[in-house]
Amino acid sequence: MGGMDLPERAFKRRKDRKLTQEQVASGAGVSLRAYQGFESGKSSPQGGNLRAILAFLDIDPDGDDDAATTRTTWPADVQVFLDVMGAYLATFPDVERLDAIHNLTAQIFRTTRG
Repeated sequence: MGGMDLPERAFKRRKDRKLTQEQVASGAGVSLRAYQGFESGKSSPQGGNLRAILAFLDIDPDGDDDAATTRTTWPADVQVFLDVMGAYLATFPDVERLDAIHNLTAQIFRTTRG
């Protein structure tokens, strides 16, 4: 996807995954209006919103999206869960994200393993 700007890459990724703008906005935890403005190139979301959108769509702002996407063969429900969790975790400041990942993972295992 080299040469495309972030809004173009987001549009392509959304279409490739057969998602609506509403689904991306909801999954990334941003307003529909904010996502539409970003995808159209009419506005630029601020820090956390941009990170959440890119995380939900599995877009590396500095790299090759196709090479970074390795879970496309996982079941759809697992992909949705990971996308939602990624979007949620992307809202944390960098210094808090690792602790959040650790705590959420521990909580999941305690809940599912008894």
